[in-house]
Amino acid sequence: MKLKVSFLSVLILATVWNCRSQSFSSINYSVEHGLPQSQVGAITQDGSGYLWVGTASGGLSRFDGKKFTNYTIGHGLLSPSIQCLSWTPDKLWIGTSRGLNIMVNGKISEHPFIPREEIKRLLARDTLMWVVPSGGGIYQLSGDSGRYYSDETGFTNRRIKDMEYDSMGTLWVLTTGGQVYHFDGEEFNLYITLPDSTTQSILPISNTQLLAGTRQGLITYQIENREAKVIRTEVPRANIREIRVFDGELWLVMQSGLLWKQGEEFTWLSSKNGLTSVPVFQIYQDREGIIWAGTNAYGLFKFMRGPFRKLKFPPEALVDVITDIKQVEPERVLVTTLGKGVFEVGSDLTIQPVVMPPSVRNVSNAAMLDGKILLASAEMGILIKSGEKFEPIPDQPIYASPPYFIDTKDDQLFVFDRKSLFVIQKSGIKKIIDDLFVFMICQTDTSLLLGTDNGLHVLVNGKAQKIETGFQFDNQLITDLVYDAYGNLFL
Repeated sequence: MKLKVSFLSVLILATVWNCRSQSFSSINYSVEHGLPQSQVGAITQDGSGYLWVGTASGGLSRFDGKKFTNYTIGHGLLSPSIQCLSWTPDKLWIGTSRGLNIMVNGKISEHPFIPREEIKRLLARDTLMWVVPSGGGIYQLSGDSGRYYSDETGFTNRRIKDMEYDSMGTLWVLTTGGQVYHFDGEEFNLYITLPDSTTQSILPISNTQLLAGTRQGLITYQIENREAKVIRTEVPRANIREIRVFDGELWLVMQSGLLWKQGEEFTWLSSKNGLTSVPVFQIYQDREGIIWAGTNAYGLFKFMRGPFRKLKFPPEALVDVITDIKQVEPERVLVTTLGKGVFEVGSDLTIQPVVMPPSVRNVSNAAMLDGKILLASAEMGILIKSGEKFEPIPDQPIYASPPYFIDTKDDQLFVFDRKSLFVIQKSGIKKIIDDLFVFMICQTDTSLLLGTDNGLHVLVNGKAQKIETGFQFDNQLITDLVYDAYGNLFL
């Protein structure tokens, strides 16, 4: 599932800030949204579009744009402390404080070539992976085999601070003391020694120009005869940890936030701009152009170009509680409210009340079935749109509590009322399960799984059968069921 910004996002997000001639909107995800821990230091995206996030002590988390799915030692991680992440075709690389993991087809295993030591950095190039351990040197991996470069092979055992490829495919490696090495395909050679030994990150512009992030700002070097000459210093008081270029624009990771450069101007993305003024560990741009920032204490930030604006209901509506938002057509959204009825958001982002019986005010949510809009209401049960009006569907049962749509599968719409499960089809509505609190459903290729207040059930021949797993959740409320791209079920 790819992470995409949809028309529906405009209704959900309200944080707005501007950066001079261009604007960004930011969203913050933290523990209350499902992250296992609020210190995020590693971010990457896999081939299916999932975002992977590594935390300081809570393990690994996968984000599908709505929910976080978490992995820890019980899933095969060597440590819950994730230092770095990277992706090569069909393989997720996970650098931990105790060694290197890989994930293939949803299964986590230990890489057989790397000893169990802290992994500080990962850098992918096609199917090739560079791995930086904390003890010095660097590994070059291809598949399960590899090679180790250290002082014994003519390289160095100094700690590696950064590594980047230039536009010609040459690998640049920065070590402590400001030493910069080139890799010629077979071995590393010392290229230059930077005059500022506090350099923490590099970004090669060409074979003769280099950007360097230091504790005293951003320095541009001109390289001649293997000597680095300072030609420019910018933001001289900034402690720059990392340099990135996204869409031709410069981003700097600092001790206390982010700097974004557009043209010749820098903008500080801090608390007043949507990013809390805390240390930023890493920034990453996904394939949709969204920029993600992992922070020290406030979880994950998502930056998107273009400001969000708050939409206004008609003044007479006095809406204060929104119960559900449903995108029923590509440019049509229904908003259900508590006590104020149902509203429609058009393609021009104006909000208008939906024509319906005035006695129906409390609507749980909306759904689409066979091209028609349905509403679940407290007063009149399930209503279906007929012409310009909503009419109750015929032959409805007496609900134990206001009905609520769970999900639509093929040509069926599932509804529950905290006691029974119903299904709506073209032929009408019928009860399929009684005396069972069904909270969530999940359709597989062969069956319908039910998350209930009494564990996991499966619908067989119209009857619910409990699945005994031996785990603690067998008798607990299951609030969600999700299948991932690899066929694993998460509860």
